[in-house]
Amino acid sequence: MKYTFKELVDIKKLQELTDEMYIATSTPSSIITTEGEILTGSGWQRICTDFHRKHPQCARECIESDTNLKKNFDKDHNFVIYECPRGLIDALFPIIIQGEHLANFFVGQVFLKPPDRDREEFFRNQARRFGFNEKEYMSAFREIPVFPEHKLRAAASFLSKFAAWVADTGLARLNELEALEKLRKNEAELVQHQEALEKRIISLTRPLAKDHKIDFHDLFNLQEIQNIQDNFAQISGVASLIISPEGIPITKPSRFCRLCSDIIRKTEKGLKNCHCSDTFIGRYHPDGPVVQTCLSGGLWDAGTSININEQHVASWLIGQVRNEAQDEKKILEYALEIGADPLAFKEAFQEVPVMSKQKFENIAKALYVFAGQLSQMAFYNVQQARLIAEIKASKTEIFQANERLRLSEEKYRSYVSHSPLGIIIADQDGKFTEINKAAANILKYFEDELTGMSFSQIVNQTKHSPPGDVFTNLKETGYVSREELLICKDGSIITAFLDGVFLGTTTYMIFISDRTEQKKLEMQIRQSQKMEAIGVLAGGIAHDFNNILFPIIAFSDMLLDDLSFDSPYRSNVEAILRAALRAGDLVKQILGFSRHEKQEENPLKIQVILKEVLKLIRATLPATIEIEQDIDQECGFVLADPTQIHQIIMNLTINAFHAMQENGGVLTIQLKSLDIQNTITDSKLEPGAYICLKIKDTGTGIEPENLKKIFEPYFTTKNQDKGTGLGLSVVQGIVAKYRGHIQVGSTLGKGSIFEVYFPVYAQENKDKIRYETSICSKCGKEKILLVDDEKDIAQVETQILERLGYKVETKLDPLDALEEFKNHPDKYDLLISDMTMPKMAGDILSSEILKIRPDLPIIICTGFSEKMTHETAELMGIKGLLIKPMIKSEMAEMIRNVLDADLKGQKKSI
Repeated sequence: MKYTFKELVDIKKLQELTDEMYIATSTPSSIITTEGEILTGSGWQRICTDFHRKHPQCARECIESDTNLKKNFDKDHNFVIYECPRGLIDALFPIIIQGEHLANFFVGQVFLKPPDRDREEFFRNQARRFGFNEKEYMSAFREIPVFPEHKLRAAASFLSKFAAWVADTGLARLNELEALEKLRKNEAELVQHQEALEKRIISLTRPLAKDHKIDFHDLFNLQEIQNIQDNFAQISGVASLIISPEGIPITKPSRFCRLCSDIIRKTEKGLKNCHCSDTFIGRYHPDGPVVQTCLSGGLWDAGTSININEQHVASWLIGQVRNEAQDEKKILEYALEIGADPLAFKEAFQEVPVMSKQKFENIAKALYVFAGQLSQMAFYNVQQARLIAEIKASKTEIFQANERLRLSEEKYRSYVSHSPLGIIIADQDGKFTEINKAAANILKYFEDELTGMSFSQIVNQTKHSPPGDVFTNLKETGYVSREELLICKDGSIITAFLDGVFLGTTTYMIFISDRTEQKKLEMQIRQSQKMEAIGVLAGGIAHDFNNILFPIIAFSDMLLDDLSFDSPYRSNVEAILRAALRAGDLVKQILGFSRHEKQEENPLKIQVILKEVLKLIRATLPATIEIEQDIDQECGFVLADPTQIHQIIMNLTINAFHAMQENGGVLTIQLKSLDIQNTITDSKLEPGAYICLKIKDTGTGIEPENLKKIFEPYFTTKNQDKGTGLGLSVVQGIVAKYRGHIQVGSTLGKGSIFEVYFPVYAQENKDKIRYETSICSKCGKEKILLVDDEKDIAQVETQILERLGYKVETKLDPLDALEEFKNHPDKYDLLISDMTMPKMAGDILSSEILKIRPDLPIIICTGFSEKMTHETAELMGIKGLLIKPMIKSEMAEMIRNVLDADLKGQKKSI
C-alpha cells in the first residue's frame, strides 16, 4: 500500500478513545502495526511496561509474537485469543484496510482464571531468568487482573466492531487521499491543456505579416494530421511526409522505401540532395503541385504548400515511385555520385513501387486539392482562434468590469454598514430598501424590520415639527436637512437630525444622527448658564440687599434689648428679626448654590423649620389639598444649614402639590426619631440614631421607568413653566452632604412618599442657635474709626458700638477717613471699614492705613465680595471679616476678639 497506517488514522484520537474505554471497562488495550510499532497504549499492566518491554530479549519476543499472530485469526470471529510468551492472555483483532493487514488491536494482559502455584512459580522462574528484581516483579504479578474467558469472548463482538470502525476510518481517509491525488493530477493535466490552448491562441491571433512565422503545431492536431497522411499514402501507394519550411520533418514518414530511408538519406550528399529537392517541390505555387525526379535516385517526387493567405506554413511531400522505363545505368550513376554501394542501391531500387507518370501526376493533383483544404482549414482555425481570443478578451473585460462593480458595491456597502452615522436608502415611493446597523440601533429596530417602512411611520409630527413631510420635501428639492422627532420601536421619542440627498434614478439616501443626548446637553448648558446668570445677579445684588437687611436686623436686635420680656411688642419684633435673618440666609443660599459662598452647618431642630414651612404652604395650597401632620417635637438636633433644610422641605412639598394640583388630595408630613439597626435598602447608612422626614401625597404617582431617573440633573416630567429638573437633584445632593439618605416609593394613580434620613447630632447643643437672640456682655471703651458710605448703616453701626461702650468716630467718605487717620494715627485703637465704597474700597483704605500704622487692628464688613475672603484678609494683615447682615452679638464678639488678641500680641485667626 502506498500509505502507512499512521497516515490513514488519527493516532491521537485513537489514544483518547482507548483511554476512555479503559476508564469505562478497565480493559487494557493497544494498537500495534504489523511491523511491531506500538501506536497506542491504555491501561498497560506494570509487569509489561516496567519489566517485559524494557528487557531487550523480552521485548523482541513480544514483538515477534505480535507480528506472527496475524496468521492465526479466527476466521469466523475475526479475532484470536492467545497466551503471550510471558504467560499473559491477550486477544488480537486485525485492522485490515482495502484487503491489506496493516495493524492489530490488542486487549488483554490478564489472566483467564486466578493464578495457581504453578503459574506463580512460572513467573518466579521468569524473573530469575531475565534478572528482574523478584520482589518487585512478583508485586507487579499480583496486580494482573483476572478476566474470565466467557467475558472476554462476550466483549469480542464490540472489540471486533471497534477494530472494523478503525479500518473503515482508515479506508475513508485512503479514499480521500487517492481522490485528492487524482484531483491534483487532473488539475495538472488541465493546466497543461490550458497552457497549450493559450499558447495556440496567442500564436494564431498575431497579425499575419510576412515576417511572422506561424507554427504548424498551433494549427492542427498532429495526431490527426498523421492519420490523414498515413491513410493518403496507403490509398495512393506513394510515400508521404510533411516538413516545415526549413525542411525539418513535422510528421513521421509514411510508406518510405528502403532506398530512400536506408541508403540515399544515409549518405551526406544524398541527404543534402533530398533536403534541396524537398524544399523546392514543397514551395507555394498557385497553379498546382510541383512534380519532378529526385536528385539522388531519379524517383518521382511531388510536393505542395500548406499556407495561410499565401504564407507558407508547411510542405506536404509525396513520391518514391519509379517508371518501368527508367535506365538501370543511370541508376548506378546516381549511386556512385552520392557515394552509395551500387549493388545495394540497385537491389533497393528494384523494391521501389512502379507507377506511371500520368497516375503519379493525378495523385499529385489530388494532394494539391487536399493541401488546399488543409490551408483553408488552417485559415478557419486562425479565424476561430481570433474569435475565441476576442470573446475571451470581451469576457475578461466584462469580468473585470463586473469585478470592479462588485468591489465598488462591496466598498459602498462596507462604508454604509460600518458608518457611525445612521443611513437609510429609500426608493421613489419613500419605502426603505436598505438600512445600516447604526440607523437600526438609533431606532431600536433590527435592519430587516425597517425594510419596507417609510418616514411617515417613524416621524412624530407635532405642532413644533418643520412644515411638510420629510420625504416629500426631499423629492421636491433633491435635498433635505432638518431636525425631527422620531418614534423608536419601544415607543420612546428621540431627537434626530436628517440629511437627505437624491442619488439619481429612483434612489434617495438619508443620513440620521441621534441628537437626543446633544439636546439634553444643550438644555443642561442653558440651565447652567441660567444658574450662572443667577449667580452673577446674586453677586450683584447681595451687597445692596444685605446693606438693606442690616439696619432692619440691627435695629430689631437693639429694640429687643430695649423691650421688657413681658412687652406686648416683643413677639412682633422677634418675628421681624427672624424674617430678616431668613432673608439674609436666602442670599447666602443663592450665593452658595452659585459657588460664591460656603454654607455654614450648625446644630438645629428640623421641627422648628418645619413649623415655619407649614405656615407658609398653608397660605399657598388650594382648599382641595388637605394637610396632615405628625411631628415629634422631641426630635433631637441635626448638624446642617437651616436654609438648606428649608429648601429640602419646600422642594418636596411643592412636588407633592404639583402631583395633586388637578384632583386634590392629602399631603401628609411626618417627623420622627428612630434607631436604625440594619442598613436601609439601597443606602449606605450606618446603624445609629436618625431623624426621618416623610412627605406623602395622594397624587398621580410616578411612572415606574421614571423612578430611577428622578434624581438625575435636569430630568423632569413637568411642563416647562413648572420645573427645571434640578429640585430633586439638589435635594439628593444636600442630603448626601449631611451623610443622610433619601428614598422614594410610588404607585401610579395612588401617590408617592419620600423619606429623608438625617443623622442625629450627638454633641450637647452648647452653640447658640442663630434664630434666638442673645445678650452681649462683650463691651469695651476703646476708640474706633468707623467708615461706611451708607448713612443708615453707619448710623446703626455707630449706635451698636456706642451701646457696647466704645467711642466712635464715623466717616461716610473713605478719603476723609484716611485724612483723619493721617492727622491723628495714634488716636484710634481699631478701624472698622465697609468693603465696597466709592472713591476707595475698604481693602485699599486698609492698606494705606497699615502703611502709616502697621500694628492697627482692622475689621472689614461686606455684604458680598468675590475679592475679599477670609484668606485674602489674613494675607493683607486684616484681623477680622464680618459678613452683613450680622447681629449685635456677632459684631461685639468679633471686635472684642480682635482687640484682646492685639493686646496679648497674638495673631487672631479670622
